[in-house]
Amino acid sequence: MSKKKLYEVERFSKLIIERLASSPYKDSTTVIDIGAGQGYLTHRLTTQHPCVAVDFDTIQTVGSTARGNDIRKGKFKDSRIDMKLKSKPQPRKPITYKTAHMNQDTLISLVKDLESDPECESKDFCLVGLHACGDLSATAMLTTFRDCESVKTIAVVPCCFNLLTTECETVHGSNQTHFGFPISKHIQSLSTIHSLSLPHTARNLACQNFDSFSAGTIESSLHNHYKRALLSALLAHYNLEAETQEPERGPSTFASGAEEGQPTAELCSSNIEKKYHKFRLNKLSPEALKGPFVPYAVEAVACLGLAGKLSREQIEEFATLERYKNAEREVFVVHCVRSLLARVVESLLLMDRYLFLSEMGKDIRFEMRNLFDIGESPRNMVFIAEKIK
Repeated sequence: MSKKKLYEVERFSKLIIERLASSPYKDSTTVIDIGAGQGYLTHRLTTQHPCVAVDFDTIQTVGSTARGNDIRKGKFKDSRIDMKLKSKPQPRKPITYKTAHMNQDTLISLVKDLESDPECESKDFCLVGLHACGDLSATAMLTTFRDCESVKTIAVVPCCFNLLTTECETVHGSNQTHFGFPISKHIQSLSTIHSLSLPHTARNLACQNFDSFSAGTIESSLHNHYKRALLSALLAHYNLEAETQEPERGPSTFASGAEEGQPTAELCSSNIEKKYHKFRLNKLSPEALKGPFVPYAVEAVACLGLAGKLSREQIEEFATLERYKNAEREVFVVHCVRSLLARVVESLLLMDRYLFLSEMGKDIRFEMRNLFDIGESPRNMVFIAEKIK
């Protein structure tokens, strides 16, 4: 387990265990871990409660099962030094493993099946999700909490806002009726009155800010963004199209140096942006990533299969053009503004979920709180709710 994951699991599991300990359902709760993965959170929670571990990947489920067997035998594998540490076996509650793709309909169906399962003795359910992705934390988990009487408690940390579905981006002819944003009546009303929409690029922005970066890392990241943007302009200047183009992907981090789909200042016109920005660079050498633009571009052009069409001399000639003299400064300004706006967009998405819970009425207790230090885990907000008995 990575240091970041260990920190998140310890903080989140502690919160869940403490809340359930003071809950009227503490002796009758089964925890349903959505997106359980390798089961780090699941196995921690089984010290107190029986659990159902749900993941869409069979490989993850197999790994979680093996880890559970090691825990019961008192064996723990430390991945950093690759050795087994002896420990006293700890008593654990049972785990039921489910491999399934979760959405609003399948999650409700899973809960109904557990309600009628004679082997599931604790029939009050607590839904938990550590960094539940996209619609999973919204249309699946929150609506299941609202619609299923047996789901008494929920604790979810959402992430991957760029993967939320919205009505404005619905494919023509689709029969989809549930969308990840907006889910609250308040925001739905605002969306109708003010034609408010959050397309993919805006939701992608919610995942990108500099809050967790050191000063040195920010400077390095911005410099990589500058070189990436200038590379797009280079291809446009010589009317070249990358041979390794790909469809637009999910969010990239500021540290990657390869953010997709972000036109910068005057570096890309709208037409250039559409044609040239959607390509992936394979792993470049440290020298190319850390150095100036020309060595970076030479290596990047080779990665894109264009080495025979663009010489180093042409790249050097392009780099001296007057129109790009202040390009690096322009890129820095654009991305700093984007970072400032990121929290605004994220706050709107979070408030939509908070308002959704508030609209359930007086029969629940709920809160949204900062669970993680943002330097350790940027997606740091948790929603906790409990139905009043």
